[in-house]
Amino acid sequence: MNMINIICKYQEWLTDNLTIKLISNNKKEQVYSIVTPCMNMDNDFIEIYIKVLNFNRIVITDDKNSISRLTMQGLNDENKMLLLKKIVASNDFYVTNDFCIEKEIDYSDKEMLGYYIQKLVSIMLQAESLLLI
Repeated sequence: MNMINIICKYQEWLTDNLTIKLISNNKKEQVYSIVTPCMNMDNDFIEIYIKVLNFNRIVITDDKNSISRLTMQGLNDENKMLLLKKIVASNDFYVTNDFCIEKEIDYSDKEMLGYYIQKLVSIMLQAESLLLI
């Protein structure tokens, strides 16, 4: 099988298995929910959010899902939280004061959105691995 065909089939599968919903639309922002075909340790599909702010900035966020879930499952260890923050920072995201994992980009960089969506999904999966150590 041709590698280009394999990649095309993967892209087709990914497109067919993503769910995108507009969940808020007002003068200040549009918020989209993206449910990915990737599953977390609870076999739930990973959901992320895209906020388009005045068609000027875009925020890619987990809306507190990762750290909230990890805290509920016992990730209260200070060293593991430091590891989590290193994972987040090494992927060019940050943890907000209210425990969202986010990345803000300029609207002119919107063609990079898929890249950052994949990065956030990867961060969320890596974060769950901290429960195993």
